[in-house]
Amino acid sequence: MMHPKNSNESDNELDPAIEKSLSLSEVGIEGICPGNQILIRAARIPRYTKGQIWLPDSSRAEAQLHTQIGKVLRVGELCYKSGAFEGTVWCKEGDWILFSTYESMRINMKDNVCYFINDCRVSWNIDPKSPILEGLE
Repeated sequence: MMHPKNSNESDNELDPAIEKSLSLSEVGIEGICPGNQILIRAARIPRYTKGQIWLPDSSRAEAQLHTQIGKVLRVGELCYKSGAFEGTVWCKEGDWILFSTYESMRINMKDNVCYFINDCRVSWNIDPKSPILEGLE
């Protein structure tokens, strides 16, 4: 279904100023990530496909709930400091990762689907130039 872009409609869900310096307090949570927890913002599904086909909000919301790609917002102070991970850092703030939502805690923060996951739930650190990220926000 084609849907014309409204002149005041943005492809970005999140204000660019917030995206550049996204802090937990700006999205509604105070404090730091505890222990070996990582806070991830799930990739936002764009309003339009590459071919400019409009995706309804209901379809985008459903797809976002099932995505397992996200941007690391915060890393707990004990991540990758013990056991099999000791000395190896799999991700840092700002990285895009593939993660397992199994044993995660999903929360909604100002129209963003976010997850707290354990450090062992990171499956892959995605190269920022990877075609997997193309079109995702």
